Amino acid sequence: MKQAILLLTLTFSGLNLAAQVFPAEQTALFWGPSGELYCRQGHEVRVEAPPARPSLTRMIKLPSDLETVHVEGGWFWGNRRVRKPGGQEIQVLRSADGAHWHFVARWVVGPRQPGCRILAMGAHFLATATMATFQDGNQSSRVAVLTQGRGNDLRLKRLIDLGPKEGPQGIFVPWALALPDGWALVHFRTGHLWTIRALGDRIQTRPYKVFDKVPDRALAGNMPLDLAVLGCQPGPTGDLLIATRSEDAVLKGRAFAKSVSPELGQPGWVDPELLKDPSPQARETVRRAVEAYGKRQDELQDAVEPKVLEAFPELLWWELDPREGTLRRCEPPAGAPSRIGSLEVLKSFRFRFRVDGSLLMGE
Repeated sequence: MKQAILLLTLTFSGLNLAAQVFPAEQTALFWGPSGELYCRQGHEVRVEAPPARPSLTRMIKLPSDLETVHVEGGWFWGNRRVRKPGGQEIQVLRSADGAHWHFVARWVVGPRQPGCRILAMGAHFLATATMATFQDGNQSSRVAVLTQGRGNDLRLKRLIDLGPKEGPQGIFVPWALALPDGWALVHFRTGHLWTIRALGDRIQTRPYKVFDKVPDRALAGNMPLDLAVLGCQPGPTGDLLIATRSEDAVLKGRAFAKSVSPELGQPGWVDPELLKDPSPQARETVRRAVEAYGKRQDELQDAVEPKVLEAFPELLWWELDPREGTLRRCEPPAGAPSRIGSLEVLKSFRFRFRVDGSLLMGE
């Protein structure tokens, strides 16, 4: 009985989290060596060319089975998950033009080698694991540097220390943004960031935190925080431009929402006996109950969020310089807002740079 109730509570807790506003999908940007800008959305890459190189402009259709497509070192890179009789492997592929792809290496998923996203980084690869951890002796981390030996297999080179003892827990899918010599990882829920750069033979890792009052234990995912980071993009100089809510919105937004709508986030209930009943009728009853709970929570969220925005409307802008290791507040760029005007704006908020370095809102 206790296990059934616990399962039910966890299920409804997950639905409550899903009901919260998440950031809109960002356009992935990659700056090329000739000043061109690669803009990836889904399985398409639009290349914007500088005035001096108009022939670089083009649209590229990507293979539908490729994941994590990115541009690094003048090459297109992507991941392909392949299931084999012995398990699963993640293949790393490379392309000169985005149309013709060639196998480079593979990561065999196993007990100490979790499923992950693999990003090219100089002579090595950066990998981030969604659920499990990379293991090296008694040490573990969600992020690691992989290297390729003489064969096709990738192997662990070193773990990346994310800093606080209360490292990311649960599902960990940070935004990965390309830097000139590495990557930035952004935990949009808490406002923690890390830059990981390949500087010759040395791997440099620097942690950042947008808000000092958001504790590191928030990475464990058990604090009632409102969304911290709404958008983040690499600029033409290699700096990151970041848009966030205010610190008060992040720390106090959920409590304010519950004061307006006490039903928001309250656990639902289904007869635990139904969870033990394997019949199709019982399963359908539980499915409908979970679906109804999720729908109700979404309705409550949509009703209360405008009031939260009225209380905490500020939109803050930041610049991160990965070379100097600095993160500072900045004025809103030309054409960028300083307040969030509506729930629709919050849900669809995103921005990117144009090839000339100017900012484009809403794309």
